[in-house]
Amino acid sequence: MIKNILIIFMSLILFELILRFSLLSGGQASARYDKEIGYWHKANFVSRHTRDCYDTEYSFGEYGEISPISPYSNEKEKITLLGNSYIEAVMVKNKFVVHNALSTELNHQYDVLNFGLYGSNLYNQALIYQYKVPNYKEAYTHYSICKFHAGTRLYSYGT
Repeated sequence: MIKNILIIFMSLILFELILRFSLLSGGQASARYDKEIGYWHKANFVSRHTRDCYDTEYSFGEYGEISPISPYSNEKEKITLLGNSYIEAVMVKNKFVVHNALSTELNHQYDVLNFGLYGSNLYNQALIYQYKVPNYKEAYTHYSICKFHAGTRLYSYGT
């Protein structure tokens, strides 16, 4: 009996330590299981990502995309960014994340949607594009591949 109580007590302490010191800032996971793509961001979710070198609030929008600094417009054409954690960048202040920086660079003429997901590969990104990007079935879609190399920004666009 005492052994069982001790195991439960130690399990609770271990669980508390995992929540306090894991990547689950605030004790909540930012992702959930999605039947089409595996794990995906929680829609309309806000949290903090905190480590020794940063403390950043991040949020996900209606589709689980990284939230923009300004609301989307139905009148603007869309550019969709897909990628891994370099595109997702939840540890970077939102105004400096690639979709917001690109939107600013383009004088806010386009809505730039960020569907980056940590740990994703090309297969995951194709599934994200198919199941999460709004208006996937439209006749045209803009895409962007963004690379940062030796301080030079390269943007390529396609339809």
